[in-house]
Amino acid sequence: MSGTLGDTDWDAIRARIEALKTALDHGPGASPAEPDRILQERARELAKPLDSGPIEGQCMNIIEFSLAASVYAMECRFVREVHPLKNLTSLPGIPSFIAGITNIRGHVLALVDLRELLKVPSRGLGELNRILILSDGVMELGILADRILGTRSIPYQDTRPPLQALAGSAAGYIARIHSGGFILDAAKILGDEALVVNDELG
Repeated sequence: MSGTLGDTDWDAIRARIEALKTALDHGPGASPAEPDRILQERARELAKPLDSGPIEGQCMNIIEFSLAASVYAMECRFVREVHPLKNLTSLPGIPSFIAGITNIRGHVLALVDLRELLKVPSRGLGELNRILILSDGVMELGILADRILGTRSIPYQDTRPPLQALAGSAAGYIARIHSGGFILDAAKILGDEALVVNDELG
């Protein structure tokens, strides 16, 4: 059996059961289908997990990288691997935040320039540029970085939501902020259809 008895909110479960009993105790004028409807609604309600918010002591495993004099991070679970930037082929007629495509072991990969996507100052490409290959099992793309700084684990309670000052396109891709920089929303980046480049191009 998964989970622990200590995490179960028995008072909430008892309240739900009592509510179910009361609802089923319908009068003679009720519709014959009413008990089935109530049971279905209660079943859906009971199937919902109890939302207790972030767990005390929960940590985020992140990989940090530098870009345009700022520090960014992604959750490690979305980063499949890291590669040096060896070749970059530009494509006509694509958004400016798509730097181009590259070929890694025979696989064509779109490369996203976060400086354009997040509207941060560009300093050009240098010899220390790296590619973080993001994947969610369905979508895959590369993120350009100046340097890979390493991985670490940070307590979730030490992070906070993006500031209101970041409202706009940049804020949409930032999941959390911590003392070291910005934690990007890798799931949202991977799910953004605007970042899709056909892997048969080139």
